[in-house]
Amino acid sequence: MNIFSNYVDLFFCEGSVNFIARAVRSVLLRGRGFLLLGRGNTCGEGFRLIGRKHVVFHGEVSFGVYCRVEAYSKYKGQEFRPRIEIGKSAHFGDMLHIGAIGHIHIGDNVLFGSKILVIDHDHGRYSGPECALPASIPINRELFQRGDIYIGNNVWVGENAMIFGGANIGDGSIVAAGAIVTGIVPPGTICVGKNKIIKKFKPDSKEWIRLSGSGLMTGVGA
Repeated sequence: MNIFSNYVDLFFCEGSVNFIARAVRSVLLRGRGFLLLGRGNTCGEGFRLIGRKHVVFHGEVSFGVYCRVEAYSKYKGQEFRPRIEIGKSAHFGDMLHIGAIGHIHIGDNVLFGSKILVIDHDHGRYSGPECALPASIPINRELFQRGDIYIGNNVWVGENAMIFGGANIGDGSIVAAGAIVTGIVPPGTICVGKNKIIKKFKPDSKEWIRLSGSGLMTGVGA
């Protein structure tokens, strides 16, 4: 009865046109998710999935519009063994791009904003021997993996963040909007800028403690 009354309230609050439009969008999200990702998952329009057999969804995963999940096993004569694994109840905003030629693990109960990049490779090498030449065409350069990516459980990633190969983001941590992650983000910390940890959760006091430049706790602050 409560569910029915909730729908009635929505109908009168939104108006019939908006209510029906939202209901149709919900059906499309679930139908598209079932066809592309399996039972219990949803995805918005423009969703692109490459290398489906190399991607594992553990259920109740949702994607916004124009998201890309790409696992490349071959690229211009190169061969790879990619694996993208996405945990249960993972929620992603719009225009997400996940790209792998190696292993990307994303844990349970994560929340991603929109316009986020998670990618483990570059077009070409830019240090050491056999570097890509400036005169070469970028799309023709060999793919080079920076390293695997691990994102733990209960992680929140803000808008426009970029997570690159070699990133290891611990459980319960937060990656701020616009942050760049290429290394380790310890569990229960907040990362801003480029690999900069500014806060850590302190279990005994149940507070987020601001860290000094040297990594020492300096007290609570916003």
